Amino acid sequence: MKSKKVEISELRAVIEQSGNSHLPLSCRVELLQSIGNVEIVNKVFAECCKKVYPLWGNEIEDTLLRKLLCSADEYLYHRKGKADALVEEANRLRNYVEGQSCTESMAGWAVISLCYSISDHAVAMLDIDEYEGEDDGAFEYEVWNTDFFASMAFAGGNPFVDEGDAGKRREFWNWYLDTVETLCRKSDAPLIRIDAPKKKEVEQNTIPQRTQTYQTPDILLKIQQIIEKTTKVFNDYCTGNWDRIIVEAYCIGDVRTEGYFICNNIVSKMPVSLSTADLLSEIKIVSSNYALQPNRYLSMEETEHFGHTTLSSGIQPNSYALHLTNRLDVNIFPASAQKFQWSHAWYLNWKPTRSSIYFMDFSLAYTKQKYSIELQAHNALNKRIYQHNILSSLTERTINQTFRPRELLIKASYIF
Repeated sequence: MKSKKVEISELRAVIEQSGNSHLPLSCRVELLQSIGNVEIVNKVFAECCKKVYPLWGNEIEDTLLRKLLCSADEYLYHRKGKADALVEEANRLRNYVEGQSCTESMAGWAVISLCYSISDHAVAMLDIDEYEGEDDGAFEYEVWNTDFFASMAFAGGNPFVDEGDAGKRREFWNWYLDTVETLCRKSDAPLIRIDAPKKKEVEQNTIPQRTQTYQTPDILLKIQQIIEKTTKVFNDYCTGNWDRIIVEAYCIGDVRTEGYFICNNIVSKMPVSLSTADLLSEIKIVSSNYALQPNRYLSMEETEHFGHTTLSSGIQPNSYALHLTNRLDVNIFPASAQKFQWSHAWYLNWKPTRSSIYFMDFSLAYTKQKYSIELQAHNALNKRIYQHNILSSLTERTINQTFRPRELLIKASYIF
């Protein structure tokens, strides 16, 4: 059996002979599996993160990932904290990291990957399912390992698409082998020190949080009602058992539905109640309000409502009205204490009177602890009149709605 020193020496030769100075995944898997110690493997990954974190910190001013990396380091070397908490925070920051397009963001991905590796006991290296010697480039980026993310950050690119500096990549992998050798001899103390951010720094870099509309109690309640009604329909109109019931809904003007149930891999049709179709229509209206999960600098929110009213009576035969309302808010966060909002609203009335109006508002806010000052510009395009129709059982009316002219406001507030 080869000594660790001989094995590492042979891997240095692999790096030298490689055209792009990459250390293949198969070599790293064999090396780390020969160690067979989960803690040492994750400590190697942690050192990789600390090696390249300054590249992220210099490019993107933030303390959020530094705090997470420090927590991971404390967990590995001092057994402080819980692995579940690391994964929870990694999931919270993942979308933020994904929103950064620079090469240095690979250093951020390395930290996220480290937390996952700690949680699953380095299974991606020590117990890969159905692994047949493929290199990193054969896998999707979501399953790349911490050391590969770190190598890309250090070298400036992905070796499998001819990116980055081969010399820097060679330097990183040789450092990596030195780190493995050192931690195999003595693994009770970190090799690279990283200082935890101060509490005030973390507060200044808080990512804005949003609740997605599909998580609202209203939609969840309607979904639960659909489940109950669908189960009742099966019990009333179908025979036998089911492994799964599927209700499909699609919108072509209005919501149309189809129902199926599956038993022993056999698919059979089943009816869908009218009340279920109505609930799905209501969900469609509510869920047209959506929010993009924001990254650190940008978020967008849109609301859209379409209305079609038809009325027929002896007094008002075949009367109808169509209207559309669309709102879009673009929020930009130049810094943690600043927010710029660009708001749009479009009202459109088709029949029987055609009228449309487009609004634009702006606001710039600055918040410092309990103080806030905001400059607002309303009706920036100075729009004045909008016509829309209202139907009742006896009348059809066209309303002329007059709006206030363009105005500027300054708002100051203090939270007691």
